[in-house]
Amino acid sequence: MGLLDLIFGSRSSGGSATSQGPRGTGARQTPVANRPANRRSCRRFGADRVALIGFGEDARMIALPAEPFAPWLQERIEKLSGWANGTGTNLTAAIRLALQVHEKTPPNALRRVWVFTDGLPNRQVDQLVAVVDQAAQAGIPINTVAFGAGEYVDAGLLQRISAATHGKFITIDGLRALTDALLSTDVPTRPGQRRHRSETTVVLVDLSASMQQPMEGRTKIEVAREGLLHLLNWKQKVFS
Repeated sequence: MGLLDLIFGSRSSGGSATSQGPRGTGARQTPVANRPANRRSCRRFGADRVALIGFGEDARMIALPAEPFAPWLQERIEKLSGWANGTGTNLTAAIRLALQVHEKTPPNALRRVWVFTDGLPNRQVDQLVAVVDQAAQAGIPINTVAFGAGEYVDAGLLQRISAATHGKFITIDGLRALTDALLSTDVPTRPGQRRHRSETTVVLVDLSASMQQPMEGRTKIEVAREGLLHLLNWKQKVFS
């Protein structure tokens, strides 16, 4: 089966759950921790970095790759809900921008892409296969997360994108499920443990209007925001 068939095969509702509106509706997160005392380990292996891209009608860089201790990275994630608008879902542009970011990732670092979305692509869809193929050829896994399982979530498409790039597909129904998904694929498995290679993670967040719909008493964009803050908190502990 070719990549075209793999990605644009028949829609399915595949995937199973793993198991909060605008800024200020959710609980406050723990302030960014001080830089780790164990600098020798970070100098040797390098700290992880996280980048943030939002996509709607097009894709925009919200935060370039930065260590989890960077205050401005947390600040931009905190303001994520302010970017949501429009009806477009341009996943193609977002993946393309993520690949451009990863072109500058150090060659000895692990590379990963996450996609948070509650809908199906409706912009530059004819170019989606090509950018997914580029990710596959570059050895960059794309993990896709479906926010809910409604009729507008093309779970089958997201699942095939992940499969084509050796990533994971997950359906989530709230913050805990998202956090579990993010941390289950983040190694090492406990704070203080070091891996032998640093990782650059580029997170693509759907900013279309549908992400303002409720999920678990919050909006979907708030679930995405807080899940990312939990990921930063976890990485801060790992590098402390």
